Amino acid sequence: MWWCHQGLPIMVFSTDEASNKAVIYAGVPADAPNGFKVLDWLTPSIAPLKGKGGGGKNGLAQGQGSDASRVKEAMELATQIASMKLS
Repeated sequence: MWWCHQGLPIMVFSTDEASNKAVIYAGVPADAPNGFKVLDWLTPSIAPLKGKGGGGKNGLAQGQGSDASRVKEAMELATQIASMKLS
C-alpha cells in the first residue's frame, strides 16, 4: 500500500488556522505487531482536538477536530500510543 513504507504505521495531521480545525489521517498495516489497530490509535489521539474519528477500513481511518490549537498535544499522545504498541 502506498501509505506505508516497509510496513510501518503512519499518522498525518493537517490544520486550518483560519477555522481552527484539524484533520488526522492514519494507516496501520494488517501485519502490525501486538494487535495494533488503526482506530485504537486514531480515536484517543484525536481526543485533545475535541475530535471524532470516522470509521476505519482496511487499516485506514480519518477523523477531525474543532480545536487545532492543541495539535501538538495530539501528536505527542499519538507518538506515545504508537511507542507502546510497537515496542
